[in-house]
Amino acid sequence: VELFDKEKLKKAKFNRQLHILYAPSSGKVIMEMNDVAAEILCKDEKFIELPVQNNEDWETHEPVINRNGNSFSVNIASDDHPMDGDHHIAFVILQYEKGYRVVYFDEGEKPEVKFYQDEPVIAVYAYCNQHGLWCIEA
Repeated sequence: VELFDKEKLKKAKFNRQLHILYAPSSGKVIMEMNDVAAEILCKDEKFIELPVQNNEDWETHEPVINRNGNSFSVNIASDDHPMDGDHHIAFVILQYEKGYRVVYFDEGEKPEVKFYQDEPVIAVYAYCNQHGLWCIEA
């Protein structure tokens, strides 16, 4: 049994658009950076693509990028965003030209990431378990 359709893979157009797929009951998340559409299952549950939100909750979920020379940090616009078990920023994704970095947060932890810029960041995503996925282009 082949896992991939070799012909489809040869014709696949890889791009820089990040697709974030989610399995609601398990909470599993998959990131994909190509145009190959596949149905992905997790214990018989289909992954769904998370749409990027753009509504009235923007101000409390907006990822903010702060640059300082060769280093920068990413945090959530609202300093008072809940970080408890029922309502929290679960992860932030830093998307680079050739890949991405995912940072997960624990309950009670401030949703902030500090790092050095070794490759240009093109977008930052933040996922709130109650209000969905948010994105800002860098």
